[in-house]
Amino acid sequence: MAELIDSEADGIYDAMTFVEFVFILHFMIEMLGIIDDLCQALQYKSHDKLNAMQLVSSTKTLLQKFKEYRWDPLFENLKLFCKDHMTEIPNLSALYKAG
Repeated sequence: MAELIDSEADGIYDAMTFVEFVFILHFMIEMLGIIDDLCQALQYKSHDKLNAMQLVSSTKTLLQKFKEYRWDPLFENLKLFCKDHMTEIPNLSALYKAG
């Protein structure tokens, strides 16, 4: 019985770490896409401090909009990816019970 529980726990752990890894990859793709625009613009030496501050401010706004409007689509992409790769997504809303 203990071996069955250990095996099930290992399977759940593997699924969760895979899902976490995939989520981080999808999240980083989104974030780096937004931040890359700022980095490309700041590489030009002709920018003065005021212009640079405006670029940082607009990037901050883009990140906030991502949080508000693109967070749910990110999870939908994660679900589709896991479905395509036959990986079950653990119930992330379930209560954690130690021991």
